[in-house]
Amino acid sequence: GFTLNGSDDYITVPNTDAINLQDTEDRTIEFWFRTSDITTRQVLYEEGAQVNTILFFIENGRLYCGGYRSNAQTSSNRRFFRTATGDIEVDTWIHVALTLDDADTFKWYVNGVEKDEQDGLEIDRHTGDISLGRNGGGMRYPSTLVSNWTDSSVGGSSTETYNHTF
Repeated sequence: GFTLNGSDDYITVPNTDAINLQDTEDRTIEFWFRTSDITTRQVLYEEGAQVNTILFFIENGRLYCGGYRSNAQTSSNRRFFRTATGDIEVDTWIHVALTLDDADTFKWYVNGVEKDEQDGLEIDRHTGDISLGRNGGGMRYPSTLVSNWTDSSVGGSSTETYNHTF
């Protein structure tokens, strides 16, 4: 485990064929985190930045995760999820996972519970940084407007999916 100070601590993972230097079809990214601030935008994990990206971040009391390719120019090139307000809490350990399955399906889990499943997309290879605890540069974020989000496809889930512009 690592403790980051929230201002200038981060971890950079070297580029590798096992993560970002190949087209990604079958993959799971998962980790635990605990934060003292769920309001300010905080990047937990990012890779790829401007062009082909996987991203987890916190903002305004919600946890977001997803990815995009080809600079997210069309809705078929982006897929994001977010928790409902109140699903994450300050100073509480949270487990999050995103699975990419044959570029056919994106699934995301919070604390071991599947929150949503949507058509996936292949995250193409890139040489952008892989970072924990920071935005390595040029990251694109989904809009937080309520009208741009739709209800989860998983019954009983309070999470939402995003396919609109950035």
